[in-house]
Amino acid sequence: MITEEQLENLLEIFDHWKDLPEIVRSCSVPYYVQDGIDAVWKAIKEIKNENVFRVVGRIVG
Repeated sequence: MITEEQLENLLEIFDHWKDLPEIVRSCSVPYYVQDGIDAVWKAIKEIKNENVFRVVGRIVG
């Protein structure tokens, strides 16, 4: 399980990479890679607003 401290560190890292989805779109990557990154990005945004374990459970499940 991820600890609250690890989650905070992860969110801090992603705060520095807010433009990642746009960067990926500007590269020629297969659509499924882009879709995967978009899905992960959406989940990360939800983690900030929801119960982290519910979000992670939805990703894994």
